[in-house]
Formats: sequence, structure tokens, C-alpha cells
Amino acid sequence: MSQEDDVGAAGVGEAAKDSRDELEDILKALEAGDSDKHGPNMKIIIGVIAGIVLVSVVLIIIMVNRKSVVPDFVGHTTAEAKQIAGEAGVTLEEKKEYSSEVEEGCVISQDIAKGMKVKRKASVGITVSKGKVMTVVPEFVGETLDDARAMATEAGIELEERR
Repeated sequence: MSQEDDVGAAGVGEAAKDSRDELEDILKALEAGDSDKHGPNMKIIIGVIAGIVLVSVVLIIIMVNRKSVVPDFVGHTTAEAKQIAGEAGVTLEEKKEYSSEVEEGCVISQDIAKGMKVKRKASVGITVSKGKVMTVVPEFVGETLDDARAMATEAGIELEERR
């Protein structure tokens, strides 16, 4: 939760506390038999204040417990994913890995499935493609077939024989 959220929640909480304190003062006056000094419409006033306090408490609970729905980031560029995350109220934690199937700079996967509900500002991990793995191809010219196969295996590549 950001400092701004803390301040906002504290302000709403303070307003609810003030309303509750005011209602308690009126109720104490009623219990003491001083309802006439507050006017003939005291029950209406108390009902309105009680309603305001109840609505304030409900709003505080809703604001504190707001959830975000995790969007689908897979296939989007990093810039698009960041924009989508901001709109959805979540943050991204990015890691990178090579992929021969997904274009460089695009999201390969995410650690929380799309559609899941999370707390606002929750962190969603995404894996972003670094593109294809680049391999240094050994020089095969002048090598025997057996030596070329051994060099290819060592380099992690497969040889295709053509005749």
C-alpha cells in the first residue's frame, strides 16, 4: 500500500471516528434524559447520523479491501504489459529468459493466472523473452564427419547430413 493510500485511508477512518464520537455524545444525552434540549426531531437526527456512520464504515471496509483482477499479459510487449498493469492496479516483477517461440520483448508467461483476484498493488511476476538463443557455430570446413559431429554436439547444435 502506498503512502498516498495510507493517508487516504487514515482520513476516511478519522472522519468515521468523528461521526461515531458525535453519535455517542447524542446517545449519552438521550440516556441522561436530555433529549428535549436537542429538539423534537432527535430520533430522526440520530437515525441520520447512525446511517452516516454505517455508510462510512462500509466505505472504509470496501476501500481497504479492494481487489484487482489480474489481466492477461502473455503475448504483450513489456511496455503494453506495464500500461495494462497500471490500469488494473497491479505491479509487475519482470524476469527474462530466452525463447525460440516468443519474440524478444514480449511476455512469455505470468505467475498469477489471468482473472484471479488479488489485493490492489499486488505484484505479478512476468517472464519476458530475450529472443532466440544465439549459438556460435564451429568451423566445420576441412573436418572429418566424425569430428564435425563431435564439434556440433559440444556446441549444442544438430547436424543435418545432405548428400
